[in-house]
Amino acid sequence: MNKNYNLIALLIFCFAFFNLSSQEEKGKYDLLFLSGTVSPAANVSNLPEKGIQKTELSDDKLYRIIQFTEIPSNEIKQALKSAGIELLNYIPNYAYFAALKKDIDFSIMRAANFNIRAVLNVDSKFKIHPSLNNGLVPDWAEKVKGKADLVINFFETTTAENALAKFKKANTAIEILEKDELNYSLTIRVNKDQVQHISGLSFISYVEPIEPPYELENSTGTTLHRSNTINT
Repeated sequence: MNKNYNLIALLIFCFAFFNLSSQEEKGKYDLLFLSGTVSPAANVSNLPEKGIQKTELSDDKLYRIIQFTEIPSNEIKQALKSAGIELLNYIPNYAYFAALKKDIDFSIMRAANFNIRAVLNVDSKFKIHPSLNNGLVPDWAEKVKGKADLVINFFETTTAENALAKFKKANTAIEILEKDELNYSLTIRVNKDQVQHISGLSFISYVEPIEPPYELENSTGTTLHRSNTINT
């Protein structure tokens, strides 16, 4: 009888273990954006060799999301860079924004030693804070009626001055509130109807509203609470 119980317990354990492993593997390659989770299919074997549209280029760079089967080593990163593929911001899980040279041959990504699983176009919805979806702007970021105060991050392949020139070229009127070249960002004020357009610019990596105002701690209430705790 004990042997039967032991066998049943072992079978239950094995079932639970394999079920857990299956669940972990299922979400292993999910891309986790603030705007939501994306589950890309492996497509590296189906990539075309060419087919880049000129309108996709920015400073002769093409931006894509590249996902690997495992985190690439420094040696692989350097080999990719030598082939014209520069990895930029990391995206969980196992993925990076990447800047590709304009005449990139996508077939090189099939090389087994690169461990590339999928290559995706950069959708603007991946690059915008959820609070800015559907034309909305948080109250604290609309200090001037009809305007949005934003923090925009641009890829490290672009300088702040270059970014400003690109805005001008794209006929996007902006007011500069702050520059942070060390972190590749600008704080700007734009018309609310320009927010979605800005997130779609290829050299932009992320768009978010300015931070909400800092709320001071209710010192009186906190002091009373602490006093009551001590007295108790």
